[in-house]
Order: sequence, then C-alpha cells, then structure tokens
Amino acid sequence: MRITYDISLEEFAALQAPFLMKSPNIWFYRAALGFSGFVVLAGCIPLLFSLRDASGGLIIPVEFALFFLSLGCAGGGAIYWLHRRGQAKLEQARQRHWERVRTAYRQLHCRDQRAIEVSDSGFTLSCRCGRVTRPWMELTSFSENNFMLGLRTKSEFILVSKRGFSSAGEVTEFRALVLDQLERQKKPAVPYVDFAYMKRDFTRAQMLHVRRGGGWKPLVRRAIVLSAISYFALSAAFVGQRPHFGALPWWTMPALLAFWVTALLVQGLNKVRAARHYFGPLRLWIAAEGISLRDETTESRCSWENFIGYLEDSRIYLLYHNPRLYRIFPKRIFDARHQQEFRQLLTSKLPPFGQPLAPPPPPPSPNHVPGGGFDP
Repeated sequence: MRITYDISLEEFAALQAPFLMKSPNIWFYRAALGFSGFVVLAGCIPLLFSLRDASGGLIIPVEFALFFLSLGCAGGGAIYWLHRRGQAKLEQARQRHWERVRTAYRQLHCRDQRAIEVSDSGFTLSCRCGRVTRPWMELTSFSENNFMLGLRTKSEFILVSKRGFSSAGEVTEFRALVLDQLERQKKPAVPYVDFAYMKRDFTRAQMLHVRRGGGWKPLVRRAIVLSAISYFALSAAFVGQRPHFGALPWWTMPALLAFWVTALLVQGLNKVRAARHYFGPLRLWIAAEGISLRDETTESRCSWENFIGYLEDSRIYLLYHNPRLYRIFPKRIFDARHQQEFRQLLTSKLPPFGQPLAPPPPPPSPNHVPGGGFDP
C-alpha cells in the first residue's frame, strides 16, 4: 500500500498542544468591583445622610469616611486595570501560540510532497529529501485524530494525512496493519486487561497525589499567600473602628490558612470531577519492557525508563512520568494473581515516588567462594 499526501497548516495545528490559557474570570472581577463599591458606600452613606450616634457625633468620623472612599476608589481602579491587562496578556499569549505553530509548520520539511509505503516487513518514507525504510520493530506507538494518523518510532514522529487515502476503507486497512504489527511486538508478563476509568479513580488519584506525591506543596504556598492578603485586608478594614478591633485575634491567621487550604483543595477536586476525562474502553498490556495502552483511536507504549517512580494505596497505582504527570491504574481491573505479578514487576522496575532506585548489587569477585572466604 502506497499513500501520497501533503500536510496542511490546519492538520498540523490540530496535532499541537492546545492553547490552554484561560480568559480572565469576569465574575471574579465583577464581585471585586462590587466589593469596592460597597466599601465606598460604607464610608459615604453616614456622611451623606448625617447619621449620628446618641451623643450627636457622626457614626463614622470624616477621616475614616475619606479612608474608605479612597480605598474603594483605588481598589476599583486597580481591579479594572488588572482586568484589562489580563485580557491584553491573554490575546498576546494566543498570538504567540499561533505564531509558534506557524513557525513549526514552516520548518516542517517537504510538507507538500510526502509518501509512505507499508508492507509486512516494514514501511518506507519518501519525500524530496530522500527515502528511508524502517522495520516494524522500530515502531513504538500509533495515534489518530480526525485529520491525521501518527506513527512514532524510536527516532521520529511520522505524520500521515487522511486526505491521501482514496477511501475510508483504505484508512481502516492501514490502521489495522499498523495495530497488528504493534500487537506482534508485545511480550506481556500479564495478559491484557480491558477496563474503563470511573470518575472516582481520578478523584482518588488526586487525593493520593496531594497526600504523598507532593501535590500539597503548591496548594500550601497559594494558601499562605491568600491568607496573608486576607489578614492585611481585615487589619486595614477594622483598625480603629472599635477598641477590640485594634489588633486581630491571634487565631485569625491559622483560621485563614485552614480556610484557604480547604477551599483550594475542594476547588482542585471539583476541577478533577468536572474535567472531560476519557471514560471509554481501554486495553492494557504489561510487559517486562514497559506498558502499552490502547483506546479506540490511539495506542501508546511506554518503557519503564519513561517513569520515575510509583505510588499506591488500597485502590490505585500512580506511575509518574514527572512530579506533575502520572498515569492511573485502578487495582480493581486486576484479579489477585495478575495484581501480584504486576506489583512484583512494578517494584523491580521502579522505586517508590520520591526515592532513588536502589543500585543493583555488585557482581561477586571472581575469587569469592560462596559461604565465605576466598579461593587462593
């Protein structure tokens, strides 16, 4: 089978990482502006309506009213400026993202004239630069989207446009050939397992990552910053208003810290639950060389060298690619024997996350006699 094709900018862009920077939260800015307006009114209303206490004095002295007025106006102006600045930065970041995509597309060699020829022995790539043949043993993964097919080898990533195929049946034939070759390369230590993720798997993985995988560190850092801002805001709002508000109680800071830690943790868990995770059928192979995972359109293989460690609890395994990226494997998908085999393989290949891999024992000396002593 031989396919001749070209790669368009739209197809190439569909394979790149999406632009993930979010637009400024308009509801947050509206709430902040509303709070600034409330501060202004809190200072101006007693003066405008001449509200007085029993002794005839103003409820709020003029200097405090002016302080609230200045604080509200300054806060509102700063919030509006930050909102406009955030929108401008968002647009600049979007433009930089698409410029990087266009630059990478221009650097793609022979994008308008490519060909791939596949057979039982391997596949041959040709373009104006030359011609190269790869055996199927070099193929490590296969992926697919609406526009492109992707073949990753040990040395490169090959893009094949679906527009080069004459029919959908030819695409299906090509896909079946590639997946069949990947299937033949597997030497599983554990027979393949069919499963599907559940929402609770992602929630439990997030909790395990926070507790034991270092996920608590950025959470606590953000909570400390937010607690400090809240503490100084309360101090500025209540200073001098009443005698017992001259200094905030000692427990204010710990209470704020506990509140923000809880709020950020709940926010993170809600994001995990609301994320559009893939819940379709998956097939997992576990071999001495690594792990293969296939969904309806993609198959990927990861050798054990691609992971830096693992964590587990009573229900899941987490295999870490880096301190912030991990793969989830629920224990419920294994029976007792296969889970024991998988865990033995896992502990022999990877250290617990955060710990270095134990070095292999040194080879015995050629003069060493088992049981002690040396052979003269």
